Amino acid sequence: MITRTNKLMTAAAVLLLVTAASCKEDAVAPEPPILSIASDSVTAVAAGGSYTVATNSNVLWTAESSAAWCTVDPGEGIRYNALTVHVTANDVEAIRMATITLTAEGVEAKTITVKQAAKAPFLPVLDISKSTIDATTSDSTYTVTVKDKTTKDNTTTWTVTSTAAWCAVDTIWGKGKGKGIDTLKIRVPANPDDTARIATITVEADSLGGAKMVKTITVTQATKAFIWKLAGGKLTLNGECPMPNYAENSYAPWYAQRENIKSIVINDSLTNIGDFAFLNCTDLTSVTISASVTSIGTSAFGSCIGLTSITIPKSVTSIEENAFSHCTGLTSIDIPDSVTTVGTGAFAYCSGLTSVTIPKTVTSIEESTFAYSGLTSVTIPTTATSIGENAFSYCANLAAVHVSWSAPDAVTLDNNAFFGIKRDAKLHVPSGSLSAYKASELWKTYFKAENMTEK
Repeated sequence: MITRTNKLMTAAAVLLLVTAASCKEDAVAPEPPILSIASDSVTAVAAGGSYTVATNSNVLWTAESSAAWCTVDPGEGIRYNALTVHVTANDVEAIRMATITLTAEGVEAKTITVKQAAKAPFLPVLDISKSTIDATTSDSTYTVTVKDKTTKDNTTTWTVTSTAAWCAVDTIWGKGKGKGIDTLKIRVPANPDDTARIATITVEADSLGGAKMVKTITVTQATKAFIWKLAGGKLTLNGECPMPNYAENSYAPWYAQRENIKSIVINDSLTNIGDFAFLNCTDLTSVTISASVTSIGTSAFGSCIGLTSITIPKSVTSIEENAFSHCTGLTSIDIPDSVTTVGTGAFAYCSGLTSVTIPKTVTSIEESTFAYSGLTSVTIPTTATSIGENAFSYCANLAAVHVSWSAPDAVTLDNNAFFGIKRDAKLHVPSGSLSAYKASELWKTYFKAENMTEK
């Protein structure tokens, strides 16, 4: 290792050689010693880091730091050495200072003041993952995460309360309290009332200096699952939820009074008409369906023989099986183009039904959809790729069927699709396709070649 003394001797020897090589009459005075630094201060961030200070000297200098958390590299140098100041992270919430001193023989010492920012002060935090809950009308449980940092070690407990007895809250620490990060379990039972209800859950913790930190969760629950009222022959249905589905052995609650139901109003809050909802309401003549309804359930209007017409809103996307079966008084039906599914037997045995509009959104005419109906004419869209078994069977009055497939095999005809229709029923096909239909064994099963015509 080259010591400071050795380096000084080396420098002296070099100076002596230079002097000897010069002519005595041209001798030059030796260069005075210099030591300078590019900056006399370093500002360090709380996280620490390394900072560079440029130096310029013609003599050997040494550098020392006044603090262990602040070190220098190298500890000595000459000429244009760059001095690197290494600062460790500050783990206290106060600014700290250090002084780096550069000394050299024959020159004034230089100092670099290092100032490091304080660690960020502790900030108490109380947070929750959600502040509102829209509870369903049935029994349900919801979870909310509480993030508590009210002390540095997260040891302070917090409290949780509810303004309503029906809205219960638990934590892993027990009812009414928690600590640090925890999950609230909010239990909401079914709403037995005809009105909506609201509860407020409050989470509270002590902060620094005795202040309180408070977060609230608002729990809103809609009216009970389903409300119905029958007065003066009018059945009114409400409820911010789906209508329940019923069954042949578990009828709707108004079933016993079905003969007194003359009209039905389904309000905007309901999203569906349940299975078997109005089965055998034989005196029903008028139905108003809100635009919130998206589906008409299985046998929903089955055997409503007094129903002569019904308007299906464009919000409806599915008409389930047997939805209007045996509605013998129904004379026409317009299926809106929002409907994509018409179930098996949906309009079967509607003997008074003479006219129907099938939209292009329907891609399959299911089994027995219009079987035994009173249809006299029907137009089937090209979007339909299959016609199910007995779809139009025993439509004894069906005199004209209009199709638009340019090739007869573009659609799949299942067994007995048109079985039992009039033998002289006309099949109207697209221009240029008549010969193909006349040659089709499948279509000739139901329509005589001489009764096939081009549009």
